[in-house]
Amino acid sequence: MNVGANTMTLAARHLGMSIIPEGKCTFPLRVIEAYRPTGIVGSVFKLLNLAGRMQAEGINPQESGVNKLVVGGEAFADESRNYLSEIWGCPVYNTYGSTEGTMCGECNEISGLHVPEDFVHLDIYDPHIENFVPDGECGRAILSTLLPVGAKAGNILLNFDTEDTTVVITRKQCPCGRTHMKIMTPQREAETVWVEGAPFNRVDVERGVFQRENMDYLTGEYEAFLYGEEDEGKLYSVSAWSAKILTRVTEIS
Repeated sequence: MNVGANTMTLAARHLGMSIIPEGKCTFPLRVIEAYRPTGIVGSVFKLLNLAGRMQAEGINPQESGVNKLVVGGEAFADESRNYLSEIWGCPVYNTYGSTEGTMCGECNEISGLHVPEDFVHLDIYDPHIENFVPDGECGRAILSTLLPVGAKAGNILLNFDTEDTTVVITRKQCPCGRTHMKIMTPQREAETVWVEGAPFNRVDVERGVFQRENMDYLTGEYEAFLYGEEDEGKLYSVSAWSAKILTRVTEIS
């Protein structure tokens, strides 16, 4: 169990929730039938795989009793979130966290991730980590731990570079009542390449794969490869799976 999952588990117990720790979405489907959980936490693709297993066994995910999904572990496209919500028939809430740092989450508004500013200070720097960037512009997320006097923590962070990029959406009070700033879902800088001066991320590939008209024959699983050195012509290759065939889209720049 990673730090984020452990944090959510402790918080859920504190709220009096019953928890079924499975770790993977390959657990027996009788767990859902017997316990009728109202929420599941996992990644987009694991939850899609779980829904597929249920449908293969004649179980409709929309009638399973699950009324909310919480996803995390990786950045994802809105298109894949929308498809997951359609399959399960319930809202999908996003989370973000790092092993070293903090946990951010969405409220019912689903309009950005709330940063727990009473636990962590978040700065957004330019790519060279020299200057702050204004709200609304993309930069690297830098974390510092905040603790009351006498408190303890497993990790103390001071200007920790997450190597993730994000944007501050707003610092105004949210309709849900929270006053914490809201940020866009961070993306791994290591997963971003530049094509003709424009950033291209794995999530952009996912956005194309999960176009709704594609999902009538694709499973949503895909692979993306980048070939070539910095000064050479690059070969970008994307493969997406359907139930019967392998669809390959290749672009050479």
